[in-house]
Amino acid sequence: MATKALEGVRVLEYCTTNSGPYCTKLMADLGAEVIHLEPPGTGDDARRSPPFPRDVPHPEKSGLFLFLNSNKLGITLDPQLPQGRKIFEQLVSDVDVLVEDCPPKQMERMGLGYDDLRQLNPGLIMASITPFGRNGPYQDYGAHALNISQVSGQGYLLPLPSPHLERAPTMVAGGCTDYDSGQTAAVAILSALYSRGTTGKGQFIEVSKQETLLSYQKVEAVIFANTGETSSRKGPKTEHLITMLFRCKDGHVIS
Repeated sequence: MATKALEGVRVLEYCTTNSGPYCTKLMADLGAEVIHLEPPGTGDDARRSPPFPRDVPHPEKSGLFLFLNSNKLGITLDPQLPQGRKIFEQLVSDVDVLVEDCPPKQMERMGLGYDDLRQLNPGLIMASITPFGRNGPYQDYGAHALNISQVSGQGYLLPLPSPHLERAPTMVAGGCTDYDSGQTAAVAILSALYSRGTTGKGQFIEVSKQETLLSYQKVEAVIFANTGETSSRKGPKTEHLITMLFRCKDGHVIS
């Protein structure tokens, strides 16, 4: 059997939104050993998210939970309790990567920030995923896919093309706010693992969901940089390549 790319890499996941679990799912699919941490009693929020077989909710049958957590190990643990903290620190001392998506500075307030944890594990790579970054005026804002989409600039353009130019703000569909930032974190972690192989040192990675979506506006950024024109909704006609499903005049659908 062929060796997988991340075989031998150990990852601890301490997350509550879908971005971190998707990041570690990608790593698990590449062979990493991922330990998924859930709060005692309630379990992961994704366990209560549809779809469910026959639309009957069940904590072991959520399609979202099963998708995000395939190929992972699981443990229930509360690092804010003394015994839970002790176990958490033991796990951190024996993994290569920690992925967390707590509110900015919460890990530091718990005494579990990167500067604290690298004392236990100098080679630790720690990735922190937040809505608007860990610094700046938006860092403590409440976040949802809708307002992250707007602040990133994507909501200003969507849907594209659209006959409804005055439509209320829209958000990026399909959970892209979480999945795109999770993918970005995974790529950054792979780079950090490569770097550690040369330097022997771990590092701290910060991923902002807003900045991740902003980076996807590359076409609009290039247009503005070269022409000074600001992109907007174009109505039923668009100057861009059509990348979605559209019904044509003759009844056919193109993609």
